[in-house]
Amino acid sequence: RENERYVIINDQSDWKSVGCGFWLTDGDYPELTVFIEVNPNCKNKEKLLQAFEKFQFENKDWVVEGPNDQNDWFILSIGESLVDFLAERDHIDSIQDFFSSKLKELYQLKEAYPELKWTGDSTRVGEK
Repeated sequence: RENERYVIINDQSDWKSVGCGFWLTDGDYPELTVFIEVNPNCKNKEKLLQAFEKFQFENKDWVVEGPNDQNDWFILSIGESLVDFLAERDHIDSIQDFFSSKLKELYQLKEAYPELKWTGDSTRVGEK
């Protein structure tokens, strides 16, 4: 648990990482979130920011936050309150489906920009 979130993060090289999990909010319920965040030390931060903005334009529910200056982190994320899943017949399955579908959407970004040197086994993403 770090920065008021309970997430799993996977390093993607060049000071960027993909993660998913629960972000704690001021409300009664945390938010389920999938994200990619970029450290200011990233060599390709300008290209990544452009890619994030294009991705956000094509995928309206995603949000780009930051950077405020050259020394600031920035993030592309999507989230939904846990309360939205609790009314489902099988909320655990719904939560898993949310994470899986949003990670698949984020994978499209990785596929569109292979020159940004992503890490990880790309063959697993389409499997369930």
